[in-house]
Amino acid sequence: MSMRTLKYFFEFVLVRTLTGLFGLLSWKNIESLSRLLAPLICFAVASRRRLVLANLKLAFPELGQERRDEIAREFWRRVTLTTFEWLRISVLSKEQLESCAVFENPEVLDVALREGRGVLLHSAHLGNWELGALRISAAYPVAAVVRVQKNPFLDRWHNNNRRRFGMHLLTHHQAIKETQEWLKNRGCVGILMDQNLYKGGVFVDFFGIPAATTTLTALLHLRTASPIVGVHVRREGLRQILRFERLQATAQEFPQSKTERAHELTRRLTAQIESWVRAHPEDWLWGHNRWKRRHEAAAINAGSKNLAAHEV
Repeated sequence: MSMRTLKYFFEFVLVRTLTGLFGLLSWKNIESLSRLLAPLICFAVASRRRLVLANLKLAFPELGQERRDEIAREFWRRVTLTTFEWLRISVLSKEQLESCAVFENPEVLDVALREGRGVLLHSAHLGNWELGALRISAAYPVAAVVRVQKNPFLDRWHNNNRRRFGMHLLTHHQAIKETQEWLKNRGCVGILMDQNLYKGGVFVDFFGIPAATTTLTALLHLRTASPIVGVHVRREGLRQILRFERLQATAQEFPQSKTERAHELTRRLTAQIESWVRAHPEDWLWGHNRWKRRHEAAAINAGSKNLAAHEV
């Protein structure tokens, strides 16, 4: 067994030990514990704490430092609570899931599904997105496009917990072909669009700053004509409220080029996510380096301008 495998195994054992302990606690106890430990966790992860504050400054330059600090403190409390809730997923019953994750307007998704072309669900890391995804998969046929985690033991355990409520899992490598089949069979395909892509994708503005973004949702829509329904998950105490918002757009509104269409649709979907984050900033995952490749976008733009000037 290599040192890396040994490290992954010990991480897995630690997580499984914590899941056993957290499984003994009530939801209310977990909320109280998150309030107690969030400041300590924030203090312990200095680099991540700095990233949260830097991201908030990028996104909300118009806010004062005091307000950004307030958002950051509430973010740490909520992300700690989300993590603790995740540690209870393996003992979560369907009845508990239905009480802690609630649909606000399921008729929007029902209408889209009745059109018979499947539905593309686009969402973001808001509230407890894992509980939100499990709640939808417990009520509808859902395939989720997921990233493979580095730790294979945790990856297998986490995915098995997702499958407990009927979720079908697809990796990015399987995405195009298998999602088209799933949509053809009138199912839902869930894709989170708010994480940085380490390569590929397109640059669209997120809070006015270029962010490397997947075009998978847009490409699937252009290939299949499946309706797109946004899923806004927001936290209200210990409950997740799921609001469905259908994208109202027709092909005539987009450019003629397929590449340009995918880019424009991705821009619109990202703008929708931004509106959710602006409405409930404490709910979003500010500890993620969303704008990591923004300087690459600036270099591309500079190169395009130089080429245009040379051609003139």
